[in-house]
Amino acid sequence: MPNLFSFRAGGSIANERTFSRNQHGNFNAPYWGEEYPPNPDPGGKQLALKELTATWHTFEDTRMARWNFAARRRHVSGYTFFLTCNINRAALGLPTVMEPT
Repeated sequence: MPNLFSFRAGGSIANERTFSRNQHGNFNAPYWGEEYPPNPDPGGKQLALKELTATWHTFEDTRMARWNFAARRRHVSGYTFFLTCNINRAALGLPTVMEPT
C-alpha cells in the first residue's frame, strides 16, 4: 500500500493551516499571513533611511573616504557608520552629522 504522506505538500487551506516541507519531511502549522499585519514605521526610520541614503550619494569622494577611515576601527563600512550615526538623529528631526567624529 502506498504511503499517503509521501507527496510534496505546499500551500494553505482557508487561511487556517499552511502546509510545507523541510529537511524532516512534510509539516503543517497555523497560517500567520493576514493575522499579523506589518508594524507601522517605528519613529519614521524608513523615511529617515531613505533621506540619509540620498545624502550619502551626494558626498564627494574625500568625504566618503573620511567616513570609511573612521569606520575601520568599528569593522564596518563608511556608509554603515554614516547611517548608524544619523538614523536616530534624523528620526528625531535633529541635523545630520556630515563629518565623522
